Amino acid sequence: MKRGTAARRAVLRDLEHIGLRLREVFRHPSQSPAARHPVHAAHRLLGLLKASAEGARDTRRLKRDFPALADLDGSVGKAVRELEATYQEYVTMISRWDWAISLELAAVLMACCRLLRPTRILDAGSGYSSYVLRRYGAEALRPIHVTSVDDDPEWLEETRGYLMRQGLSANDTLTWDEFKGQDRGEFDLVLHDLGHENERLRTLSDVLTLVRPGGAVLLDDVGNPHMERYGPYARRMLSARRFRAYSLRALTRERGYSRYAMLGVRL
Repeated sequence: MKRGTAARRAVLRDLEHIGLRLREVFRHPSQSPAARHPVHAAHRLLGLLKASAEGARDTRRLKRDFPALADLDGSVGKAVRELEATYQEYVTMISRWDWAISLELAAVLMACCRLLRPTRILDAGSGYSSYVLRRYGAEALRPIHVTSVDDDPEWLEETRGYLMRQGLSANDTLTWDEFKGQDRGEFDLVLHDLGHENERLRTLSDVLTLVRPGGAVLLDDVGNPHMERYGPYARRMLSARRFRAYSLRALTRERGYSRYAMLGVRL
């Protein structure tokens, strides 16, 4: 890994975390949960190492497989700086931070839009992502069509109000049931962040059918400790539906929280 890359920084953070946990065991063995439950602790640390290595490897694979994403790190960094102020306002005034997509994922979403240049985008799970995608549409030099859907009509109305206050279009915001009743065709880019775990599990199969061949889907909350079934299920579904999967852990894992995103490209 090149010095300073997101993948390298993510691995170093994970190694630092593991070092802190081991130091705790040796310094305070009687007080450390890891010392009292060594098998469970070892299993968690091995899982962390595996996920960290996968994230670093997949970041390299993604850039190799898609030359358009060669400058993904730089584009993500630029998007973080541009979005940070509105994101902090959003998670202070509109939504709890753990209900909204992370700033890291918002920046990856914007970077993927700018580098892959999709024109038909599905935002499954409205909120701050709706703002990011419509901001991309407003800055693009060609027509961009964004459709935002949500399983909660009240939250969808909240999203419409937020978009309008930001001076962005609130057109094409529908409930999931309304959307399913229409034939919208396939999309170049899809973000799937709809509802909580049960809703996410129930709708993932339908969402994957909406991605065009060669198109991409971003799946949030892989690794989320409150959605333990979703990550393994998402990986199985991507494989079964002939998507090439990439962990975005190195780019989207939040500090102090284990959720991160995956990207799937339909073959």
